[in-house]
Amino acid sequence: FDTAGFAFTGSGRVKAAGLRIRDCSFANITQKKYPFDTGIYIPIGGTQCGIVGSHFRNIRGDNGIAAWNLDQTRITDNDFDGVNECMHLNGATVDCSVLRNRGVHIHRMGIEIQGSGNTNLVVEDNHFADWDAPYCDSFGLSIVPGSGPDIVVRYNTLLARPPVPGTWTNRFGFGIELGGDVLHHDKTFGGDAA
Repeated sequence: FDTAGFAFTGSGRVKAAGLRIRDCSFANITQKKYPFDTGIYIPIGGTQCGIVGSHFRNIRGDNGIAAWNLDQTRITDNDFDGVNECMHLNGATVDCSVLRNRGVHIHRMGIEIQGSGNTNLVVEDNHFADWDAPYCDSFGLSIVPGSGPDIVVRYNTLLARPPVPGTWTNRFGFGIELGGDVLHHDKTFGGDAA
């Protein structure tokens, strides 16, 4: 997919079911108009889905992956290069695994998960490095669910780009932002920010 991604917008309260996105490439999505600024856009929710082994390059509008209300879903082994925000999961993320994703040259977030009703979520062994002019509120991982339980964040690696002389003194972010009922085991931090 070059210069545009795809969306599963549906209608009513029906979620995308059994959706499998495997070994796809999304590149050069630079439009700034929402939601045409995203690689994969799933606002209707998804159940028993998988986004596996895909590549996201030069997505400067918004997200590589933006989805709401996922359950029994795997987002694993994807790589991101030159993306504003690798993935943003909203609403209730239930019985999901976000594993072994890699990102470099990121502008804002590696993984951002927000919402309520989150349970049985694992964010594990992801690797994000080399932020590209990050905001002061950039994070490698921002896992801020409104509720738990059984939300585990572990074995992730976050390596920051060192500060650049001549840029804003506060133009950096944080390695991990956590909130709510979250169990965390960190692995590696590097540099002054992630």
